[in-house]
Amino acid sequence: MASKTPNEFQQKINAVKKLMDLGIKTEKDIAGLDFEDLIYSENVSITELRAFSALKDSVKNHRLFSFLTGSLDEMKE
Repeated sequence: MASKTPNEFQQKINAVKKLMDLGIKTEKDIAGLDFEDLIYSENVSITELRAFSALKDSVKNHRLFSFLTGSLDEMKE
């Protein structure tokens, strides 16, 4: 099933774009994310930090597509 709202999906895509802008382009880069560095990056919001954390967990657990589509949220319920 798709993400609960188009806005949630767009927020996730925007978070991925922001990571790309910061030079993070591979799963290995995502796995090595240092949130302390991200906290002090310009224009990174708390919402984006949460998305980065969820993305990192999803990549680690090989569930990237489920993360993007919102299926992980449904699995937790």
